[in-house]
Amino acid sequence: LSNFGSLPSIAGGLLFGMTTNPSPKPNAPPAVADLYTHPQPNWDGWPDYISEYNLTAEHIPALIDIITDETHLFCFDGEFAADVVIHAYRALGQLKAAEALPAMIGLYKYEPEDILGNHFTEDLPQAIQMIGASGLPYLKDLLVSTDNGYWGQAIATDMISQIGHEHPDLRADCIEIIATQLQLYRQHDSDFNSDLILALVRMKAVEMSGLVKSVYAADRVNRFAIGDWEDLQTELTWS
Repeated sequence: LSNFGSLPSIAGGLLFGMTTNPSPKPNAPPAVADLYTHPQPNWDGWPDYISEYNLTAEHIPALIDIITDETHLFCFDGEFAADVVIHAYRALGQLKAAEALPAMIGLYKYEPEDILGNHFTEDLPQAIQMIGASGLPYLKDLLVSTDNGYWGQAIATDMISQIGHEHPDLRADCIEIIATQLQLYRQHDSDFNSDLILALVRMKAVEMSGLVKSVYAADRVNRFAIGDWEDLQTELTWS
């Protein structure tokens, strides 16, 4: 997400000399169990988890189990996610596992910068976005859920707008999903409303300009983040 700032690199094995991987569960498939011994996550490119570990769709439930297991998410003195959590959600992204989206976006309900460090802003969004258009039905539900906090809704918003921007056949559906949520602008804080507006701008949804203008008129936007109504029209270009 473009508005995610830099955060300290404190998790996922980035604490020098610390090993944060637990042991795999006894019933873990061998391919998934092997992920526990993969080297620490790096920033120079991801390995091809699918070919290196022979991962297939049948491994998706076990990978989801890794990223939803709180003993894995807080395994180092009750803090910091295990390296294998990062490997698992990267692998789910490469598998384009749409059914994993609730679990992947569900990581945001914790204090993600504390358990994932810079991975929270860097590669977790990348893994989620790799899933693409097949995730739209899940994203529609995740957008309206407050269970995952602001960041969860923000990344769902961003991904829906990406799908609408890249897939003309789904653009109308994506606009409707975002606009339906924006119609509840009086119930949202200004930051979330601003994210929804930027999503419509990204999809060039000029047909929703009346709704957006109403949100501005009600003073329910973060003008510092996205500018005034006039700025939105001239600088971000609706058409």
